[in-house]
Amino acid sequence: MIIAIILLYAFISTTGLILMKLGLTRYYFKISIIPHPEFHLNYFFLSGVFLYSISFLIWLYILQRTTIDFAYPISIGVTQLFIFSASTIILHQKLNAMIITGSLFITLGITFMLLSK
Repeated sequence: MIIAIILLYAFISTTGLILMKLGLTRYYFKISIIPHPEFHLNYFFLSGVFLYSISFLIWLYILQRTTIDFAYPISIGVTQLFIFSASTIILHQKLNAMIITGSLFITLGITFMLLSK
């Protein structure tokens, strides 16, 4: 059950981060509250902030249900793998051999953590 919630956390967190990145770099209109600096608001960015906030609430739920020494490495590792995938597919960022190798080590580490429980 907790693994499903960690996967949900990682998915919502990743989606929020990707939407914020899209909002900050591609799709925006400028709102200048004061002459400088300009703050770029748009639906992508605001949706990303909302989802990232929801992921924080899910994180608090995870912390109530399991130990931090289990939850933290698993959730960070899964989130990192989701971010690698999403940034490649959605943001068209390039993967290199080091990132792929690191992803394999992260996957191996997550597997060891899950087997230890």
